[in-house]
Amino acid sequence: MMASMWKACVRLTVLAASVAASAQAPVAAPSSPWSEVAGHRLRVVEAPVGGCGISVVFPWAIEGDAGASRALAHAASVHRAAIADRTLPERVRTQRELAEGFCVFSVFLQGPDAALAPRWLQALCGPFGARDDADVSARSLALAALASDDADWLYPGEVLQGLARRALFADGDSRRTAALGDAASLLEVTPEQFARALSAAPAGGLTVAVVGELPSGAALEPVLRAIPCASVGAAARLPLRDVEGLALAVHKHSRIDAAYVGCAAVAPEGPVSLARLLAIEILRIRARVRFSSPRGNESMARAPFVQHEPMLGDPLVLLARRGVADAGSDLPRRELEELVAACALKADPKEMSAALAVVRAEFQAPPFAALQLEALRVVPAALATRARSLALLGLHGIDDSTLLAIGDLDAASVDAELRQLLNGPRVWHLLEPSFLSPTGG
Repeated sequence: MMASMWKACVRLTVLAASVAASAQAPVAAPSSPWSEVAGHRLRVVEAPVGGCGISVVFPWAIEGDAGASRALAHAASVHRAAIADRTLPERVRTQRELAEGFCVFSVFLQGPDAALAPRWLQALCGPFGARDDADVSARSLALAALASDDADWLYPGEVLQGLARRALFADGDSRRTAALGDAASLLEVTPEQFARALSAAPAGGLTVAVVGELPSGAALEPVLRAIPCASVGAAARLPLRDVEGLALAVHKHSRIDAAYVGCAAVAPEGPVSLARLLAIEILRIRARVRFSSPRGNESMARAPFVQHEPMLGDPLVLLARRGVADAGSDLPRRELEELVAACALKADPKEMSAALAVVRAEFQAPPFAALQLEALRVVPAALATRARSLALLGLHGIDDSTLLAIGDLDAASVDAELRQLLNGPRVWHLLEPSFLSPTGG
């Protein structure tokens, strides 16, 4: 859900600038290659925009129980961000996202604060002592446990996601656990165990992207050289559970006043492609057209119409629809069935054009044009967004030339990805309200 909120910020801040910059404006910021530093990957794109954005992809490994590992990785991300924030000015905070097998940390530093980048990166990665900042450690574990617990029962969108993971993936599969892991496991974590988790080296190294003005891009290299790398371990992937013939599974929920229906399928395997990114945006466009508008506060319920983040390794494609208060689930289920069927339709030019605009806005590769740089000067906080985009593109091996040629992508490849999004075995879940008004109404 954090990713969905981040994407909303991305689109609001840079979509207009991206569309305007699609004209052939003169190039004002050069591209730059990725470099390897002691097993880590670093890219610094210099641009005169009055600040800099930094994004760090920090891989984590699953050891033992997947639910406990994921919850511990979540708690570690909370703690890393809290310690790193001590190096930042007041009101500047690190944004964090827990993805499938890695965390993403991003921050925007304005003007002279850009000189804090090396200290921020060093604080983010430790080292951390078992007894150092004991109160902060306890707070991080408690906050992570509360968030994991809420994701498992409170927010309808995350509840549907957890139910679908447990229905589709077999016992022992690392994808079976809820998105934020097993909250109860964090209650048994000792300070020493938490310190060991925090000291674990990133599996395969960090991916670090910087966009904007740094006093010296080379200042990050000594910090990276001091951070060890661990070997990459394969997460457990088991055959899917047999869900053929499963009916709509009904679950009571005491905090909603209308039904929520979810339809989920396992995301297509294979490397992330630009065709996949366009296909999921087209599916979102079709959902907005068919559903017209939310029926309640689905943003607070963390239940967007379409949940799938390929760049974050999301293992599911989940569709969700809220019903009407005091009505059953027939209407939202029928609406979702129509949306699933729409995946078989070819994308028309208007859909392709709209999807291209969204993906270009979110994933802009250098060289940046003059109008893009001007947009970043007007909204400098979007520099963190640009850095995040570059870090994720680098993680998935999507180079600048491929991204810049996205407009030439064959429509047939997008249609093929669209058909695959919900082509596998699907599970259906219903959250049925059991809300009782405290006033008896």
